[in-house]
Amino acid sequence: MSTYCVGDIHGCYDELELLLKQISFNPATDFLLTTGDVIGRGPKPVETLNFLLRNRDRIVSVLGNHDLSLLRNYHLYSALKDQQAKQQFLNNLKSTELAKILHEPNGHEMLEYLRHCPMTYLDRNRNIFISHAGLSPEWSIADAVENGEHVENVLRSDHFGNLMENMFSDRQRSWAPIRNEIRNRICREQLKDPEKIRHAVDYEDGSYDFMALSPSLELDRCIYTINALTRMRFCHSDLSLDFDCKDKPKENKNQDLSPWYKFHNPKLKKSQLLIFGHWAALEGRDPSDSIIALDTGCVWNGALSLINIDEPHKRYSVKACH
Repeated sequence: MSTYCVGDIHGCYDELELLLKQISFNPATDFLLTTGDVIGRGPKPVETLNFLLRNRDRIVSVLGNHDLSLLRNYHLYSALKDQQAKQQFLNNLKSTELAKILHEPNGHEMLEYLRHCPMTYLDRNRNIFISHAGLSPEWSIADAVENGEHVENVLRSDHFGNLMENMFSDRQRSWAPIRNEIRNRICREQLKDPEKIRHAVDYEDGSYDFMALSPSLELDRCIYTINALTRMRFCHSDLSLDFDCKDKPKENKNQDLSPWYKFHNPKLKKSQLLIFGHWAALEGRDPSDSIIALDTGCVWNGALSLINIDEPHKRYSVKACH
């Protein structure tokens, strides 16, 4: 029995099949993890999602920005009442990915599958953490998991639409102001009415309803979390996230910017293995022995790469063939 982790698939299903055949992957005994962006831009999103659905008990896929973008488009499409408006919405999308999925008999099941994927993955026994974009230098792994779970609960709640309509915002770049406001707000509410705060943060039907306490603050928290876990590449010297620069690190000319993993993070232990995707421009060059970059740009005619997490620095790859 082995556990593998594959980089961003992006709907490149043929390459995924070849890669899994190369390692003799057996879904009856092996496990597969992904770094997110299982769909987006690639030729076979339906085949990819059906594979994940068939093997959902043996696969864990963290959410990437393209996965969330698909969910957002699905929400905006579903909110339209007029059929002509719905068709125009699909026509205006840059790809026909959503249309392909909705055309399938189990299309809604595919979308619900994505809606219930986690934001992060943590294997405490092996000390391995996976997220799509990496780890914010303002966070520990515990911070990332906690805030990721918070987003997951909102995604699965009645607040799903509100989050989808607001999540892709550049305004939330720093965590410290949000953290401080959360602490101050809860403290103020507790002083006013301890019973109210207790009910506001109770778990109800598996959904953490902090939105009932402070919707705007909750959105800020979720937006930063999504930005940090799915969009991050470079950070400024004050640790705020940058969303404009997508260069290779060596090509970056802005002296105020550095890759997120270059900042000293005292909360990250060297014994912890961190795996991420998202940044194809790194071409799979690992930032350090304890940080592994797995997106090798298959959708951009690069390659699809995979590791056995018990031998994390040994790679298996197949070149793009789409």
